[in-house]
Amino acid sequence: RGTPFLVQIFLLYFGGPYIGLRLDPIPAGLIGLSVYGAAYYAEIFRAGYQSIPPGHVEACDCVGFTRARTRASVFTRPNRPVLASSTISNSASTRATPN
Repeated sequence: RGTPFLVQIFLLYFGGPYIGLRLDPIPAGLIGLSVYGAAYYAEIFRAGYQSIPPGHVEACDCVGFTRARTRASVFTRPNRPVLASSTISNSASTRATPN
């Protein structure tokens, strides 16, 4: 996540043949962009899940919620505004093209 996007593309395109991965320029760019974007989205969702206080999860355990219901009620509902704003911001910056 900390390396520049262009460096990742160069490593994928020019360094790939050293490990047996030969790609044309367009697929190398698409794979590189996908990996680059996935790293940022993973960080957004990780931060969103860590922002949940442990008491909320413990309360669901005490009430007898299943793991799926705990995730649905505790992880997704309160995090929607936080995750939505970060996700939209990241999507806009990833897809922005300079003129």
